[in-house]
Amino acid sequence: MPDLTITPYERRHQQTVLELFFYNRRTHTHLDWYKADAWLEMFPEGVWLAWEHNRLIGCMAVSPPLNGTSWLRLAALENAADIADVFIPLWQAVCAGLRESGAKHVYILLLHLWMDEIFPLLQLQAHEDVVTLYRKSLVLPPMSDNPLHTTRDVYLEDVPLLVRIDHAAFIPPWQMPIEDMRQAVRLAPSATILSQEGEAVGYQISTRHQTAGHLARIAVLPSAQGHGLGAALLDDTLRRFLRRGVRAITVNTQASNETSQRLYKKYEFHRNGFDLRVFGADLTTKI
Repeated sequence: MPDLTITPYERRHQQTVLELFFYNRRTHTHLDWYKADAWLEMFPEGVWLAWEHNRLIGCMAVSPPLNGTSWLRLAALENAADIADVFIPLWQAVCAGLRESGAKHVYILLLHLWMDEIFPLLQLQAHEDVVTLYRKSLVLPPMSDNPLHTTRDVYLEDVPLLVRIDHAAFIPPWQMPIEDMRQAVRLAPSATILSQEGEAVGYQISTRHQTAGHLARIAVLPSAQGHGLGAALLDDTLRRFLRRGVRAITVNTQASNETSQRLYKKYEFHRNGFDLRVFGADLTTKI
C-alpha cells in the first residue's frame, strides 16, 4: 500500500491532471460531449486526486447528481500504480462526496479492460447493457406524409424544452443534464425538434464524422408514443443524413428497450456486437 493521500481537486491542479491522462494508458473518459480539460473547468467539485507524496498517481471525477444518480466521468491511474491500492480509496472518496450531496446511485460504463479486475472489489452490480446498432443502406421504408408532423432545427434557447422532453422520456440514470444538453446542441451538426399540431413532442441530436453518422440522442414524449412519431423523427433524421452523403449510421440503446430496437430493425439497423455493460452502486448502503 503506497503512502497515499486523497484530496479534492483544485483548479491549480488542472495541468498536472491532464498530464496524468496524456502520459498513462489506464484512463477512462465517459462517452459524452466533454473532453477532460472542459470537464475539469466546468465541474471541479466532483473530482478527487490521489497523491503518493507529492506525485499525482490517480484521478477520479463524477457528474453532479441528477435525480439522485451520478456517473463516473473521468478516471486515470499512473501506469506503475497498483489499481486496487489507488482506485479503491478514490472510489470511497467519490462515494462519500456523492452521499453528502444526496445521490443514491452511481454508475460506470465499462469501456476498458483494465477496469475489469477492480469491479468485483467495489461491490458493483450489473445494471444494464448498452447495445450498438449499425445501418448501411441508401434505401428507406416508405413513410406516409402527415401534415400534422413538422420538424425544425434546434436552437440554444430550445435547450430547456429538450430537457423537459428528455426527462419525461427517460428514467434515471439515462436522463440528460441541462449542461450536457446545451453542450450537445452547441457541438452537434444536426439537432431537430419534431412537433405534432404545433406542440413539440420529440427531438434528436446527431453527430457526423466524414461519411459516418451517429444518432446520439432521440426521444419522444411518453404521451405521444405509439403513434408513429418516433418513426417520423427517425425517418427525417436518416433522410437528412442521406442527403449529405452519410450512409453508415450507428445508434446506441439499452438492451431492455425492445420498443426502440423494433423501430431500428424496421429501418434496417442491426446489432454489431459492440455492447457495453453498465455497472451501478447503491449509495444508500455502505460500499
